Amino acid sequence: MEDRNREEKIEGGEIRFEKAPRQEKKHGKIYRFLDNFWYHHKWATIAVLFLLSIAVSVVVTMCRREDEGDLSVTMALPLGFADREGEFRDLETCLSSYLPEDYDKNGRKSVKIITYTVFSEEEIAAMESADAIGLQENATQYQNFYRYLGVGEAGVLFLSPYLFEELSANEGYLVNLAETLGSTPVGGIEKIYGGERHVICGVRLGDTALYRENSAVRCLPEDTVVALLAPLTIGKNSKPEEYAKSVAFLRALLEK
Repeated sequence: MEDRNREEKIEGGEIRFEKAPRQEKKHGKIYRFLDNFWYHHKWATIAVLFLLSIAVSVVVTMCRREDEGDLSVTMALPLGFADREGEFRDLETCLSSYLPEDYDKNGRKSVKIITYTVFSEEEIAAMESADAIGLQENATQYQNFYRYLGVGEAGVLFLSPYLFEELSANEGYLVNLAETLGSTPVGGIEKIYGGERHVICGVRLGDTALYRENSAVRCLPEDTVVALLAPLTIGKNSKPEEYAKSVAFLRALLEK
């Protein structure tokens, strides 16, 4: 018959078809071994896998922390960082030499630069070619920069004059460097709040010894403003011991 899984039976002149008994598939040795192993060692296996997942998570976290370096510096400037990778690796090396300590105790001082390319409206207007894609990318970079500031990870900032003016528009967003460092730094930019309070919110990079004495730093515009973001209530820099590292680093940058 067409159906091989059936047997033909004749009863009382009628033909009936019944399913043949199902043949159980024989499992191989490997399957039987694994099945037996799982039956006897299930909970021990689950415990080992759980511990292994924790170990992997720790290793990944440690690798990420190593990539972060001892300290991070945030730069938001009208520069195309992607095509200047070599210059910025040299800049990271230079800035790393100013770190007071090897904070993560891995045997080397390391600063990681976090970059955002942001142009002001005037700078965009002066460009010969500023298409819709470029404008959208600039808006995205601008938004991402402010989002990053909002998570409390940023400390030392290298800003374009445009972004410095925005951030210093309200007192308290950028710290008073004269108070924080104990003296007025060379190149300090003063802001007046409430018509009477004079605050040094930033330092013009081109006026510092840091800029004059390091060719690697001169890849940045001389009107770049160095500032320090006030600690927020969340994020790494909300912790006093972490924020103290940013203060110590800024002091080294501006006083060395």
